[in-house]
Amino acid sequence: TQISASKVAPDGTLLWGTTGVQLTSTMAFVAAPVIAATSDGGAVVGWTEGSKMLLRRLDAAGAFVGPEVEFLPPVGSYSASDMHAVGNDVIVSFVHQLGSFSSPRHLLAQKVDSVGTKLWGATHVSVFDGGSLQIGNFPDFETDGSGGAVFSWYSTSSFQLQCYVQRVLSGGAEAFPHNGVAVSTNASRVRTTPRASYDPSTGETFAYWIEHNSGQSQDGVYGQKFNAAGVRQWTNEGTVVLPVGTDDITSAPHVISGNQTMVVWDAASSFGNSRIFGRLVDGNGAMASAVFDVSLTPASKSRLALTRTAAGFGALAWADDRNDGGDIYAQNINTDATLGPRWTELLGGTAGIAGVPALSGSGPLAVGSELGLTLSSAPPGAFALLLLSFASTPLPFFGGTIHALPIALELPIVTNGSGGFAISAAFPAGSPPGTELVFQYLCKDSSNPYGKTISNAQKGTTP
Repeated sequence: TQISASKVAPDGTLLWGTTGVQLTSTMAFVAAPVIAATSDGGAVVGWTEGSKMLLRRLDAAGAFVGPEVEFLPPVGSYSASDMHAVGNDVIVSFVHQLGSFSSPRHLLAQKVDSVGTKLWGATHVSVFDGGSLQIGNFPDFETDGSGGAVFSWYSTSSFQLQCYVQRVLSGGAEAFPHNGVAVSTNASRVRTTPRASYDPSTGETFAYWIEHNSGQSQDGVYGQKFNAAGVRQWTNEGTVVLPVGTDDITSAPHVISGNQTMVVWDAASSFGNSRIFGRLVDGNGAMASAVFDVSLTPASKSRLALTRTAAGFGALAWADDRNDGGDIYAQNINTDATLGPRWTELLGGTAGIAGVPALSGSGPLAVGSELGLTLSSAPPGAFALLLLSFASTPLPFFGGTIHALPIALELPIVTNGSGGFAISAAFPAGSPPGTELVFQYLCKDSSNPYGKTISNAQKGTTP
């Protein structure tokens, strides 16, 4: 077994070749590769090799940059856990097993710069060394946007499963008390599988986890907010996203979206019969939505991965064996707890010198979010009008169909040398839920019998 890495372009091209770049050539045990894309177009790869951990930097073309960076444990072994880039530096977390298989496991972290210098000291930052991680648990973390990171984990100290969070600042100092802050003080229950995130606009840290009864036969989903000093904000027990109940829950990822958090989880009423649900939580810990359905087809579901897209909605992917041994499914989740597209394409464009002009729209159409419109395949360097209507009363015109009627706004533009144009702006307040906005371009084009071409239209509906 060897470690390899691959870089994939937006169109799916394998930029480092069909087999990628092989980083090891050894008979030693290698496992647990992690990778982070750096701001220079390259990447850093980390992995476990025997009892140590190694990092290797690659440039944008996949060539090695400098020697391997070695992490040698004073006793026991190191195992790679997670890694993220902060510019051209990377932060890596790893598990330190102090001895034999049953020995305590601690969580360490290090920041490494572009030439391999360990910026957080030769002995690393001990994020958690006051007990033991559970066997087989390799916690994830997230960067904080300021050169630091927020960590979450659960310990098995004194046979009581408890979740903790910690923020490590850019220079390696701990922002919260050493060994982190517990997410809840309720001693009558236990908790596992936390995930922390950081809101740079407020300096607050959020964590969501699975809450269990003392016998771990019932599960629920809870959340907590911490201020910059690590003080719990949603009471000492957190907020209840889903009460503890009989369904088995294995994962509850979340993302911050504006002034609320989107949380999703899998819930199985019996083995192999999982479904996926979600809920929105506001900044005060109150529920901003009812529990909503994400995937109701019963099947074994696992490895839930949630991110917030540039368009503002949540994108969830997971493994699902509803048809065979396992497929990958994905679903978008809008910021109003609905599923499906926020934009609808309306056809009726006409062909010109560069084909039919293609208009696309992006953004969740929520107040303050980014609204984007992109035009392509229009005549190069041509005068055009962006039409906006608050209703669609289609009318055959210029050999196609104009959907943006009656016209509420006309915005003149000139396309670039490739026949494209892009515009973006913050979506304003004042549009009631369900408002329809219809956008369409009318382009000057001498190659068309009418002297004009029409793009397709895009209809957006506000949440």
